[in-house]
Amino acid sequence: MSIKAYIIDAFTTELFKRNQAAVCLLEQELSEKTMLAIDFDLLLIVPSHYLF
Repeated sequence: MSIKAYIIDAFTTELFKRNQAAVCLLEQELSEKTMLAIDFDLLLIVPSHYLF
């Protein structure tokens, strides 16, 4: 499986202040286990998942 992840600086006005978030645009919902594995792989400390 290949998933594009966009890393953004969230809740800051300065670049590279280590308040990162990853955005993955998906065509279908993933399991909680898969989403947590993505968080771990991207070194995200506080996982938060939103589906639109």
